[in-house]
Amino acid sequence: MKKGTFTRYEISFIVSLSIAMALRQLAMVMILPFMSVYGKTLLYNTPALVGIALGIYGLIQGIMQMPFGSLSDRIGRKNVLTIGSLFLASGLALAAISDNIYLLITARALQGIGAIAAVCFSWIGDNIPDEKRNQSMSIVGMFSGSAAVIGFVGGPFLYNIISVSKMFAGCSVLVFLSWIYIVIFIKKDNVKKIHEEKSKVDYIGLLKNKLFTKLSISGFIISYTMVSIFYIIPQLLEKSVGVASMWKVFLPATLIGIIIMSIFSKRADRGKLSQSALISFISILIGGVCLFFTNFYSILLGTTIFMAGYMSLNALLPGSVTKLSTKNTRGTVTGVYNTIQFVGSFVGGSLTGLLWGINNHLPTVFIIMISILGCIIVRKLEFTDNDVSAY
Repeated sequence: MKKGTFTRYEISFIVSLSIAMALRQLAMVMILPFMSVYGKTLLYNTPALVGIALGIYGLIQGIMQMPFGSLSDRIGRKNVLTIGSLFLASGLALAAISDNIYLLITARALQGIGAIAAVCFSWIGDNIPDEKRNQSMSIVGMFSGSAAVIGFVGGPFLYNIISVSKMFAGCSVLVFLSWIYIVIFIKKDNVKKIHEEKSKVDYIGLLKNKLFTKLSISGFIISYTMVSIFYIIPQLLEKSVGVASMWKVFLPATLIGIIIMSIFSKRADRGKLSQSALISFISILIGGVCLFFTNFYSILLGTTIFMAGYMSLNALLPGSVTKLSTKNTRGTVTGVYNTIQFVGSFVGGSLTGLLWGINNHLPTVFIIMISILGCIIVRKLEFTDNDVSAY
């Protein structure tokens, strides 16, 4: 078989997992553009509290990544995926009946308990060889990106017909459908049970590993910028073309992002990880600069460039992290990475909301500053023989 070509089993596995993740992505993305605008309509809201509502999902995700990842090493990836999906569906249902900002924050926290990103990436790492890992991540990214396109286009249309609370309820149903899909169509994995022998992770050694540290900080940065962007752009568009026209920005941005992500994932698998990551961070930086100019076309250009960089890094970084672990520890190691990454989501939402309340340009300045840090970090991001499956 040609090197880099997927087997029939690998294709079936990746596509099945991608469909399940795409349904979850559709549910979350359909609402995300309206969060900062919707939060302002609830009782007791302030810019900072709206930012917390946007970011608390990431904080709880971060806290739960390691426990869920470790649990998946013990009882299996599929079991943990189903548990996490039920938490997410419940949180979306609670958000549908929220009438004040504090209840919405609680609902978003409940959504965050469904922390399955590490489990998903670990399961792919279990079944896909290193030389095809980034490409497999890009396939999951393509499905999720396609779901994002549907969400970004469908969300604004639904916004004209139904309330955001009803959109939350509909998304809860979508996630429940993804739970049914996982239960029925994805085969149970063979991860050892808790009472069997299981490798232990050297957390101190892992955190001292320079490559893992660089990947984790990079994950923090892209999550920060993503949540910050989704706070800023709806606010800017509300003043220009209106929230219902948001799809005119996110549709082309996401489509182009999918194409660029596919190209960069293949380049990374061919040994050009550092170069691909650097170009991606530069894209995020340029996208942030464009947001200083608040007309529609500069927002469209900035969002498109940003999404190309963000989506590429969101495929490259997790795929690279899975190469640092063995099958018995992959959920735990990936969980550490995702904890750091999702803390970035919380900081991005909370700090952006706080800064927005002070000055509308300050959040953009912070995106630029943290993107420059990302460029510096990934300049030398290559694997050595000692790094691969070190934990």
